[in-house]
Amino acid sequence: LFTCHIMNSASTLPATGECANAAGEQPMAAYLVVDVADIRDERRYAQYKAEVSPGLIAGGGTYLARGGAIEVLEGDWHPNRIVLVRFDSSAAARRWWESGDYASLRHMRQQSTRTNMLIVDGVAEEGER
Repeated sequence: LFTCHIMNSASTLPATGECANAAGEQPMAAYLVVDVADIRDERRYAQYKAEVSPGLIAGGGTYLARGGAIEVLEGDWHPNRIVLVRFDSSAAARRWWESGDYASLRHMRQQSTRTNMLIVDGVAEEGER
């Protein structure tokens, strides 16, 4: 079982660094899950999308999904746009999100969209799935 950190500029959660499983082991990868629920300013969001990738990649992120088709299988969640990014760790994802290089882009995204974002740790080893 892994814990995860929700990333929200209005959150009162402390920046705790790495997520850990019940045994205290660190996972090999973490995933940034972004739900762009509503786009309020198409022009600014297009600018954000055009500018965000170089810094995200330099920060260790790799896109796994970026706005592809979504099929809801269960539940009431009907996301508008999903972005899934792999990082080597939750600490690496948080460092990118908190970085000075991303600060102005984060502000641009927050002003142009309504977004839900979280980090979830992957499994530590293949046998733990």
